[in-house]
Amino acid sequence: MHVQADNPLLTPEQADAKDRDALDWVVGDARGRRVLRAVLRWAGIEETGATEGIERMAFDAGRRMVGGMLRAQLRKHAPEGWVAMEAEHVQELALQVAHEAREEERKRAAQGTPAPTEDPFR
Repeated sequence: MHVQADNPLLTPEQADAKDRDALDWVVGDARGRRVLRAVLRWAGIEETGATEGIERMAFDAGRRMVGGMLRAQLRKHAPEGWVAMEAEHVQELALQVAHEAREEERKRAAQGTPAPTEDPFR
C-alpha cells in the first residue's frame, strides 16, 4: 500500500476542497455512513449529565468535543451525507421500536397476558 502525505503548501481553500472530497467519499456509501454514526455514538455527543469523578468528566467532555467537531465538519462539508445519515438513523430507530414491540407481544402471548387496550399516551 502506497501512502502519500497531504501537501503542506495547500491554500485554505484547497484544504477545504480536499476535506469536502474526503467526507463526500466516506458518506457516499452506506457503510461509511454507518461507521461515522458509530463513531458519533461512541463520542457520546447526545449524552448529557455529569459522571462521577473529575477525570471521567474531563474524558467525557473531550470525547463529546471530538464528536462535535466531526459532526460540524460533516454538516459543513457533506450536508447531503449528513441528512442521509440522520435518515438512516431514524429508520434504524423505527426498526428497533418495531422489533421491541414484536418481542413484547411475543412475551405477552407466551404468558397468556392480554395486550393493553388503552393508549398509554393519553
